[in-house]
Amino acid sequence: MKEATEINPEKQNEARVAYREIHQRFYEKTAELFGMYEKKINGLEDKVRNPAYGINGNGNEEQEWLYDFPSFYQIEGVQFLMDQKRVLIADEMGVGKTAQAIAGKIALENKLGRKVKTLVVCPNRQVQKEVWEKKLRGEYITAERLKDIKIESIDSDNGGYKKADIDDADIVIIDYHALSFSDKKPNNIARKRLKQKLIEVGFEYVVLDEVHNVKNYSSANRFSHVYDIVSKAEYVAMLSGTPIPTSLKDTYALIALLKPQERDENGNVTGYKNVEEVATVHSKTPSVIGAILRTSRLERKLEDVAILPPKTEEYIPIDEISDKQQEIYQSIYEDDSLTGLQKIQRLQQALINPSIFDKSLEPTSPKFEKLDEIVNGAITRGEKIVIYSPMFKGGVINTLTKKYRSFGAVYMDGSNLKTRDKVIEKFQKNPNARVMVMNKVGGEGIPLTAANNLVFLWEPFSPGEKRQVIGRVWRPGQKKPVRVYTLNVNNTIDDGIREFLKKKKVAIEYVEKGLPLTEEQKSLLSAGNENILEKWLRINRRYLYTPSQITGQLINRTKGKPEERVVKTLNGKF
Repeated sequence: MKEATEINPEKQNEARVAYREIHQRFYEKTAELFGMYEKKINGLEDKVRNPAYGINGNGNEEQEWLYDFPSFYQIEGVQFLMDQKRVLIADEMGVGKTAQAIAGKIALENKLGRKVKTLVVCPNRQVQKEVWEKKLRGEYITAERLKDIKIESIDSDNGGYKKADIDDADIVIIDYHALSFSDKKPNNIARKRLKQKLIEVGFEYVVLDEVHNVKNYSSANRFSHVYDIVSKAEYVAMLSGTPIPTSLKDTYALIALLKPQERDENGNVTGYKNVEEVATVHSKTPSVIGAILRTSRLERKLEDVAILPPKTEEYIPIDEISDKQQEIYQSIYEDDSLTGLQKIQRLQQALINPSIFDKSLEPTSPKFEKLDEIVNGAITRGEKIVIYSPMFKGGVINTLTKKYRSFGAVYMDGSNLKTRDKVIEKFQKNPNARVMVMNKVGGEGIPLTAANNLVFLWEPFSPGEKRQVIGRVWRPGQKKPVRVYTLNVNNTIDDGIREFLKKKKVAIEYVEKGLPLTEEQKSLLSAGNENILEKWLRINRRYLYTPSQITGQLINRTKGKPEERVVKTLNGKF
């Protein structure tokens, strides 16, 4: 009989002490979290207005206030920021990343007993800065607290650099465009001065909105300029509903911002000075990347924190197109002078509206016919509908806006940014405006809860983009079941893109979990041939390539028949 293992009493006691300490810290942190939730955060409004309020022209039909603010999960985000100091808030669209970032500033000021100078960097659209300013001034911060806060929004295109009062502002709002310049070009003097001013003034708290926009490492040096400013801040909130890029280089950028190079109290250098250093150290250890992300990232799904109506997603198959449309499609398909991306976009245009290529044709197609059925069904039910085209204003956005004019169709395509708020308000509140047609401009930062039907004319290239658009209609304030449709012409480029996206999801899982490729993923890439796998994963000595990157490179290099070659590649046939 095997003798029992002897227990070392001293080690056993050490373990008990360690467990008690862990339990005590957990208890204290939980108590602190609940305490902040119960007492709320002084200086913040205690409720959030319902974006669906008054959408039928009668405010009494909906509750004016949506929920108590901050919600418990938002308090959790604020606490996470204060504890970790540099964090990635990767909540799904509609959870309230902006609200948590703003609440974080007020909570930090309350904790420290002084003002915390804050920089907000937005995507390269004036409308995003306006959204931030509106939320800062009118939604989350109380009027009493706001009167002591000076907000400076810098116009990056009209001499705003020179006029901005950065020294006295409590909150400065800029866009990534302001930090996208080459140090070598003489016409960037104003932006260089702005960057230097931002560094000299010093920001204790920096918010990077839609942080995936920070990429752009070479021509405009955007990342390096953002890094120079962010690395000097003590608190950083990086916000993104699509936090894991399909390129590992983009993920390395997040790590460099989360863990910038600095000296610890013993004088030792820690962290990373740039993207290349992260790649050099960790390209062969994805588990470390996953570990860093897990400790610095907070990610909650919308359905886990909000009570929402049911949502159904459906692919609508289309089996045939007209002979003339097939002829146009085939001519593009066989044009080897087109690069991969050019060809894919033109094939998509041919599937949606062949009159783009032949003006003698009527602007119709089986996709438009199927869209008519869906739109008419929604209108018959007394519901509103959003139609999403990832790109193509000409022949798509304008054609459909005209087509559904009798249903009060409105549009957002980038050409009407100045009237954007009025367009949204009309669609949300005017019962006669029953159709919204939009492209990527409508993908971020807007509630469209008046609609409970959404149609994708084709699949967006990014799973994150699709989730983001769905989050415009399926979000707090939505009262009706939501229907999401995606139109798909069988045996065409639509099928190729769907296969492409399946591999993007594999790549995202790979990076998020920080694990080596599974045997199944290896077989998808190499058909069991390890030499091929090694060849494709080591294209470059510094960077480990994900399946999605490989697929993207193959698409860009393809000048023949993209869907045929891409699908074959994705099936492991190199």
